[in-house]
Amino acid sequence: MPGTHLVDSGYVVADVLVSAQTHHQIDVVGPPLSSSSRQQRDGHGYDLHACGIDWEAQQAQCPQGQRSVKWTPGRSQTGESVIRIRFARATCRACPTRQACTSSPEAPRQLTVKPQVYHEALQAARQRQETPEFRAQYALRAGVESTLSQAGRRFDLRQSRYIGLARTHLQQVLTATAMNVVRVLAWLRGQLLGDKKRPGGRFARLAPDLLATEALAAAGVT
Repeated sequence: MPGTHLVDSGYVVADVLVSAQTHHQIDVVGPPLSSSSRQQRDGHGYDLHACGIDWEAQQAQCPQGQRSVKWTPGRSQTGESVIRIRFARATCRACPTRQACTSSPEAPRQLTVKPQVYHEALQAARQRQETPEFRAQYALRAGVESTLSQAGRRFDLRQSRYIGLARTHLQQVLTATAMNVVRVLAWLRGQLLGDKKRPGGRFARLAPDLLATEALAAAGVT
């Protein structure tokens, strides 16, 4: 099995990042989903990533230098292990940057994070996404996506013609062979597969042909 998997964002989640590396020594590479916090959506304010976490002391520190007062392991609504971190109410209420941190008029700021190994794996994936090395490496996935698109659109790979794993596997092998033949022939003929576009829809075909219109105008036909 390849040691590096280039995947889409749906697979770049903390559990997959950790389990793939721990159990299979696989480096999962892809763009992680962005934070769903209000601060991230609005484009300003202090989201979770603005706070430092001291795992040994079981405390978080906000951008203003204040430390949390409560650290409670628990479960999320989906049953996942999480840690809820809360800051002091009096400290948050007196903070001059409170509006950048929380929209609650009374309650203090609370953070919900995954256990350390999962939190740090996701943080590392987000940091790697911003590097030129990541962009160069992940560009290879474009070839995979084009292959899957060609297999689905031109070779009907999304639907098996037969029942049973053995027959389905044989169909996939034959489809892959046919794709290779088509691509080799296109290469020998100097054809670029990326240049071919899908035919326009019925509405698009109603638009007048520009070349034909110009030819009629030059001939004096209206």
